[in-house]
Amino acid sequence: MDWDEAKSDPAKKLAYYAARQAEILDLATSFETRLNPDQLRDIRDYVSHNELGMALHLIDHFLCEDDVTISVDEYDGIVRLSNICGEPVTDYLKTLVSP
Repeated sequence: MDWDEAKSDPAKKLAYYAARQAEILDLATSFETRLNPDQLRDIRDYVSHNELGMALHLIDHFLCEDDVTISVDEYDGIVRLSNICGEPVTDYLKTLVSP
């Protein structure tokens, strides 16, 4: 379901946000061995407060700050979710993608 379909129906709107929250939490979980527990806690805290854009900003920031290698699929997921949330992705993040 996309936002245009969900925005006019309160139940669909809740389901839409829940699905995006789950996607961001899954993404954060994929970095459990590459980010430290405090960073993961901060990301999850933002998600739990429905601050999805800030959670994605932190993912981007922490990965870039620590020069964490990411896969093409992880990069694509970050970009897709960031576009949905209206959060820009840093240009540097793309340099962290391992072929």
